[in-house]
Amino acid sequence: MRRKLAAVLAIAITSVGVTVLAAAPASAAASIRCGTASYSVPEIDIEAGGQIIIVGYHQASYVGEYVASPGTYRFWHYTYQSNSSGLISYRGAAAVRCNSASEEMSDVDLNREVLAPNSSSLCGTTDFNSGSNHYTYLSTRSTEGDQFRYWGGYVKGRDGVFRRTPAAARCD
Repeated sequence: MRRKLAAVLAIAITSVGVTVLAAAPASAAASIRCGTASYSVPEIDIEAGGQIIIVGYHQASYVGEYVASPGTYRFWHYTYQSNSSGLISYRGAAAVRCNSASEEMSDVDLNREVLAPNSSSLCGTTDFNSGSNHYTYLSTRSTEGDQFRYWGGYVKGRDGVFRRTPAAARCD
């Protein structure tokens, strides 16, 4: 019987070297998601005889950043690559708001946005205005034949105040 190891003990293998990840307390601590280096975390299984095997890798690809005031949004594109099939599948996206000390202030799960079919200007690569809102193109990632576009937005809220916000779209 195979059992999964706890994610808290996962080992992150980056292009630079090996780093051990552990759940960080809510106190002030630099976050890997506030950096700009892409990273991957192996998915580890233990076989019945106790043999540890790596079955695949969860990959976080750094997309870009957008100044939010206060802080900066760092955009991440998440995929998974299975060792058995070699296939890479989309696993989500996030925009993490970081302060100048590389500490996470908040994050936005962009998965709902990128899964919605979108044929609007968000599927282009040119900055644009939509009414009083302005969108700045950051970058594109490709997975499973789809293009994932990432944007920084300067959007007018219901209260009439403009806010900087992340945006994303999944495009064919």
